[in-house]
Amino acid sequence: MNSTAKNSFKRKKLIENETSERAAHSAVIPAGVNKDIFSVGVITNLEDNFACSFLEAVQDSCLAHDVLVNLAICHNSLEQVSVVKKFVARDIRNIIILGHDLNLDFNIFEYVRAQGVNIVFFDRVIPGSFADYVGLDNHDAITSIMNDAVRRGLESLIYADISDQDVDSTRERRRVFIDECTQRGIKHSIFAVPKLSKDNYEPIRICRDFLTRQGRLNGTGLICANDRIALSIVSVCPRNLRIYSIDGSPCAVQSGIISYRQPTREMALTALDALRRQLRNGYRCQAEKIRIKGELMRI
Repeated sequence: MNSTAKNSFKRKKLIENETSERAAHSAVIPAGVNKDIFSVGVITNLEDNFACSFLEAVQDSCLAHDVLVNLAICHNSLEQVSVVKKFVARDIRNIIILGHDLNLDFNIFEYVRAQGVNIVFFDRVIPGSFADYVGLDNHDAITSIMNDAVRRGLESLIYADISDQDVDSTRERRRVFIDECTQRGIKHSIFAVPKLSKDNYEPIRICRDFLTRQGRLNGTGLICANDRIALSIVSVCPRNLRIYSIDGSPCAVQSGIISYRQPTREMALTALDALRRQLRNGYRCQAEKIRIKGELMRI
């Protein structure tokens, strides 16, 4: 057995030891049993407005359905994996997670899902076929923005990506941007700025230097990966540069940014419905990837 296999085996044994007593009577709920959700474990961070909106939406949806929320605020993927183990050991068997990044150990999540724990991944990180996923329709978000840009007569587009966080949602947005620009024959370029820099001026410097190298920006639009990125660089962007983003936060819209709104409340309700479907169908439940459309917001 190689070292990777040994480490995986040790992780699985750790969860087995933590949950063996409870698993005997509640590991798998047979399909067709009429049960409802009474508590949900929510794993997230609070590093940006979207995470806060996600938490508020889940909390409100749970309160509206008389579901108790067990909250865990984590700062990295290792902490999120550790919390999952603790939730399972304490018989919290319905979990919604806003994944921190792609460093998550999916073997742990897949294993606890096999033990009858219901799991929904929310927005940022897309799991394998073992768990449900609820997220924004990123294809619709980017194409809606690009359609608006074309209607305004913009002939070239710039994409402002995130340099210090690797998640599936931003990968999807960047890929759709490149594919759509290529198919439509739109001149395009990409740069990236940090999302969590301790130096607030770093994104501004990067953006300013990049735009300076571009020369004249007439007929150009800037699409940002999310509102946090857009707000971190909007002050250095010239007035003739139309700025787009994704999130739909009031701060972004009030700053003159055209932002694609994430319908977090609808997404939260959909996540709860996914947990109920898993609970109702038991281990036979087939995982689904659910994408929800938003809309462009502007002043």
